[in-house]
Amino acid sequence: MRAEINPRDGYIHGTVLADAPFVDSPLLDLEIEDRHHFVVRMAYDGACAQAGLHLERRGAPVTPKTNPKAPFVNPIVVRFPITSDGSQHVYYAPLFPYVQGDISRIRFFPSPTVTKVRGCIDRYSQVPLLQPLLAPSANISMITTLTNGIYPVFSTLFHAMTLPFASTYNCYPGDEITVQGRNFGDAALVHINGAPCQNNYPTLESIPELALDAPDEEVLTCVLPANLPRGPAVVTVTNERYRGLVFNGTMVAYAGTTPCGAATSYIRVLVPVQLTTAPSLSNVMAHAVDITWTPPPNDVWSCLTITGYLVIVRRLRDNFTVTTMLGNVTTTTLATLSAGAPYSVTVSAVVESQVQPISCLLSCHDESSIQNTTDWQQVDMYGQRLALPSAIAGLPSPALVFSTLALVPSGRARGGDGFAFVIQNEGGASIGRGGNEVGYGGIRNAVSVEFDTTYNADTADMYENHVSIHTRGRSQPNSAHHAYSLGATSEPFAPHFQASAYVSQFFAKATGASAWGSAGVGCLQVTVDDRTGLSVPLHLDNTLDLTGGRAFVGFTAATGAAAWQAHDILSWQWESLRMFPLPPAPFTHV
Repeated sequence: MRAEINPRDGYIHGTVLADAPFVDSPLLDLEIEDRHHFVVRMAYDGACAQAGLHLERRGAPVTPKTNPKAPFVNPIVVRFPITSDGSQHVYYAPLFPYVQGDISRIRFFPSPTVTKVRGCIDRYSQVPLLQPLLAPSANISMITTLTNGIYPVFSTLFHAMTLPFASTYNCYPGDEITVQGRNFGDAALVHINGAPCQNNYPTLESIPELALDAPDEEVLTCVLPANLPRGPAVVTVTNERYRGLVFNGTMVAYAGTTPCGAATSYIRVLVPVQLTTAPSLSNVMAHAVDITWTPPPNDVWSCLTITGYLVIVRRLRDNFTVTTMLGNVTTTTLATLSAGAPYSVTVSAVVESQVQPISCLLSCHDESSIQNTTDWQQVDMYGQRLALPSAIAGLPSPALVFSTLALVPSGRARGGDGFAFVIQNEGGASIGRGGNEVGYGGIRNAVSVEFDTTYNADTADMYENHVSIHTRGRSQPNSAHHAYSLGATSEPFAPHFQASAYVSQFFAKATGASAWGSAGVGCLQVTVDDRTGLSVPLHLDNTLDLTGGRAFVGFTAATGAAAWQAHDILSWQWESLRMFPLPPAPFTHV
């Protein structure tokens, strides 16, 4: 950086202080009594948009031995715009509007500049963020993990990008953000909408560290303060030593607010966007229907915050209302409805806060009552679930009005409870309990593949129609309770168990010379419409007490007092892989 200082009628060359882009003049005697200007010619190619000029009044205790980086005494601050193109420019900064009288020293250097604010849901841009983002970008991926190698659990991962500018949104009190930029000084003060960061008490100072992704930039950390309104907030960075040098930029946005107990205590949550179309209806039956809805048509940045949906079902004849919390899905089955009754259904988007209050009986600002989590990043691709604390639903969608089918003795109005394919070796005449036990509950020494068509909370059923594999081994009676399920699914999926370097020795097919009980683990696979629906590891002969590898097979079914259902197995085929040796040839004496 090159600069020339012209206090009156000659040039006084300043001194560049350390490596920072600022210049300090020697002592001078300047009487500002007319339309005096500060004139400087310099070339600058940094990221700053303005420069700051500090003026020190004469009479202050300044001597030639004064540390040139020492703070000014009663400084006057003058700011003016600068051009960052690496070319020489002459700048004229008027002094007379700010001060009249004697000036003894002039210091000139750029103010802090912020390029990136990150920490919540980050948006990146190629252009500076002092103007609204026109085409923001993000790098977001969905991570899939398999529980027991089978059941998928999804979560979102927000990756950093190499673009030069970034802002963040959907933030909550207590979240930690980073403020990155240049010219922060030896220490800086960070405020959000005028409130200091929570991590900077009691000094309020933050010491910058070098940025990892930009060697010429620095990073400050800020734990977001509470009691601020939702929406965009101004990030203010002040050079702690020269507090007239300030950056202000709207680069962070708070989520919404909802009261938590006391009138002055708040937990921050985002008000979700509204679904604009009513749900659609399918598979109408006497006690259940399927509904499907379309996510809100808003921009992806708004929809990215949705963590689930709230379904409100109202029986019109008596206004009896039931609410159901779902994961981030767009279809579900509404069960336990009344037959031949009119209903109204609405769906609302749900957003859940990262800040989880342990108890609203405590102050929502106490550190003991706030836990920062990332539970909101879990994408729940399944049905009913509990809402996280502080969940808030948006406005309901337009209502879907329908009537369930009347219950008729034929059982042809789709009801419950379903049917099961059973392998058992208790006896050829064995039969289990009806109702939610689907005809196999109570049969000992059995494995059952149930096709359950109604929801039973007392057996911990999945909410939607589902396939589940149940067994309690050789000696205990089988049960339809999902505590004894080896695996269940409401949707066909892939992949299932596949041989790999880690599991091939356990799942490899046995050779013909192997004994029946040493054939490895094996895999029980259920397909629906030629699509893999469920796969579980199972060694049938080690699970059940079989007779030479043989057992009884067949189907059971059940219906309930209020959910009649007819069950028709139109055709089925059984093929045994067990090969029996031929009987020995009769011995003949010669």
